[in-house]
Order: sequence, then structure tokens, then C-alpha cells
Amino acid sequence: MNLLDALLDSRLLYGGLVYAAGTAAALSGLEWLRRHAETAAPSAWLLRHLGRPLVHGLLLVVFVLIAYPALLGLPLAPVPAKLLDGGSRLGGLINLATLLALALPWVARPAGLQALILPLQTAALLMLIGHWLTATPLDYLPDALSAALFVALGWAGYRLNRLTGHALGEIVDRRWAVRGSGNVFGEALLPLFQAPGVIAYGLTLGHQLPT
Repeated sequence: MNLLDALLDSRLLYGGLVYAAGTAAALSGLEWLRRHAETAAPSAWLLRHLGRPLVHGLLLVVFVLIAYPALLGLPLAPVPAKLLDGGSRLGGLINLATLLALALPWVARPAGLQALILPLQTAALLMLIGHWLTATPLDYLPDALSAALFVALGWAGYRLNRLTGHALGEIVDRRWAVRGSGNVFGEALLPLFQAPGVIAYGLTLGHQLPT
């Protein structure tokens, strides 16, 4: 499977839609909690700095479990239940996603690398899944071209997602007299917009896996 085939894979679209719906619902819930926690400064801080990253980390696990065959360029792959060995591996995946969701923003944002936060999170989860799919040690370092595509496409997807989210948000805000829709669209659609860069890396892992 090449990059174009992976982008057109229905599992990628389905995973992206599930992530988008979950993000929209979760952000609405967090906003409701934030409003009710405004009088308690510690609670508001926790929701802002821990709630959103944790929600996104858990939703990213769901997205990756659905879309990982496309992200790795695999035409056929074990269903999530088999991949997770009946659930025994799920904790490891969630722990990794949670750790990255909390740590990466603190490192990447000051360095001006905010556009690569989600691609790096997704790549790390794919590394773990790739490890589960083969008994042969994998080379996790991409070649120069794949690394360049990962960065360039990740950055381009981030920028395009922000523009698209802003445009869609303006339409929704005007139509239904609400505010902040652009932020919801931007966060909900990000995995799909940044998928090309993630797949560019994922293919380097997928080519090493047994078919």
C-alpha cells in the first residue's frame, strides 16, 4: 500500500470521524465543567491543563486502533481485539498516549514545534503497535525522505487544518449564533489533516512487517 492508497482507506476515514465526534462531545463536556468550576481556581486549572490533553490522548488511542492498518500501509491486519491480545495490551497503549499527551505540549510549544505534537504522539503509538505485530526487531528511525515528509506534511496539515477549522467555525457561528466553533473543528479534524505525514512515517514501519 502506498501513501495515496492509505489516505483513501476507509478505516482512516472512519477512525477520523470517530475521533471528530468524540472530540466535539468531550470539548462540550469540558466546557460545561469549566463554567461550573470557574469559582474554584485549582479545578479550572486542572481542566485546562490536564483535562484536554488527557481527552485527546484517549481519543487518539481509539483513532489509532481503528485506523492503524491504513497508517502502517497494511492491506490486512488483526482486528483491535486480537491486536490487544484480548485487552491485556490496552493499558500500555493508554499509558503511553497519556504520558505523551501531558509531556509533549510542554516540550514542543516552547520550541515552536506545536504542529508536530499530534504526529509525534501518533508515531509513538504506531511504534508500539508495530512491535506487537512482529517478533523481529524493527528499525524505528525513518530514512531522510520519510522524515522530511513527516515534518513537512505534518506542518502543512496543521496549517491547513487551522484555516479550514476557522472557515467552518465562522459559518457555524453565524448560522447558529454560537461562539468558538472554529476551535472545535480545528481540534476534531486534526488527525485527518495530519494523516499524510503520519503515514509517510508509518509506511517505513509497515514495510518491515510480515504480510
